[in-house]
Amino acid sequence: MAEIIEVQATEVVEPLTTTERMRRKECEVEIERGLETFYRVGKALRIMREERLYREDYSRFEDYCQDWWGMGRAHAARLINSVEVIDTVCLPMGDKLPNSERAIRSLTGLEPDLQKQVWQKVLEGLEPEQRITGAVVGEAIAEVILSPMGDTFPLTPSPSPAGEGDWKDRVEAASAEVEASFRADFQYAVGERVEIGEYYPDPSSRGRVGTIEQIFPDRGEALVRLDSSPRMPVDVEVQYLRKIQESPEKCGRLDNPNSHDEHYTPPEIVKRVVSCLGEIDLDPCSNSKLVPNIPAREHFTKEDDGLQFVWRGKVFMNPPYNSGQLLAWANHLVTNFECGETTEAIALVPAYTDTKWWGLMMPYLPLICSIRGRLTFPPSTDAARFPSVLLYFGENEDGFCHHFESLGFISQLIS
Repeated sequence: MAEIIEVQATEVVEPLTTTERMRRKECEVEIERGLETFYRVGKALRIMREERLYREDYSRFEDYCQDWWGMGRAHAARLINSVEVIDTVCLPMGDKLPNSERAIRSLTGLEPDLQKQVWQKVLEGLEPEQRITGAVVGEAIAEVILSPMGDTFPLTPSPSPAGEGDWKDRVEAASAEVEASFRADFQYAVGERVEIGEYYPDPSSRGRVGTIEQIFPDRGEALVRLDSSPRMPVDVEVQYLRKIQESPEKCGRLDNPNSHDEHYTPPEIVKRVVSCLGEIDLDPCSNSKLVPNIPAREHFTKEDDGLQFVWRGKVFMNPPYNSGQLLAWANHLVTNFECGETTEAIALVPAYTDTKWWGLMMPYLPLICSIRGRLTFPPSTDAARFPSVLLYFGENEDGFCHHFESLGFISQLIS
């Protein structure tokens, strides 16, 4: 019997021309400069992919990015997609560019018209020396997209007769009505306990509780000594304040929709978070330093006020669920993640997708785990009245999927 010899067909790779070799070298020089400017890196990667300048060494662009640059497929795609947004949206509207790819990541999934509306909103609200960060873009997305649905204003705009303005006009009218009602209906006195509302311009102060020390009727402001920062009283416009009846203890760290002062992370979540992150460097919303529910290297408790500190390393956050407080905690997390202090993070929050704080986090979320059913938060024995999600910040997308896919549905934001 004749011997059968198997011959494997191989693809004939056309060598790079001298011009192509020079072009490849130029692209790799740009990429090697790192994220010194993410736009140039994304543009170089796009040329490499479209012209297949990697073909002599690799059959797939993804393999080239991973082996040559240690860059995952998703991150390379995000950099390339950001170039399209900058070329078609940002540059035609001026010379102000985003600070990083993360800053405009959420724009890439929007329709072109919405991209332009959001970017226009960003430019309108920008201070002269202010950088365009993910937090800035997130706020603009919340205003443009979420305002008609979410909690941008405490009062729902009344529908206007057909043909009399669009929803923006109605929202502006409702905003004026809200401001007028604040000034007319709320009378404060020295010594009263108040909370800074969720629409206060400084996100880090929203949800803070304190005592009024002085009233300035002529300019509609009050001097408030905050519980979290007693040495630094702040001037707050009366329209942003609201009276509270609870004792200071009831307005602390864990004001959640289940009406319990504390809602600890369920053990099945803790176990998966530890396995996914490897170790947790910080729990900024800890119940205790001595007997913590989360096994982290460092814990910030209510007394510490974690919003006053930098969050370094791998972070797990189960914040207060009051919407005003959640916005402040969300802002602090994305700020630390964007500047590189927080290298990886997982947040356990309610699935309130129509809120400002959710819109703020959108640019940073490659993966979301929508947990099946309703969680039970110790020490309560009752299931929560709201669905929960786990938000992932980082590049280890495969690891997050592996550890949480059995807990719920994993979704990936298109970028």
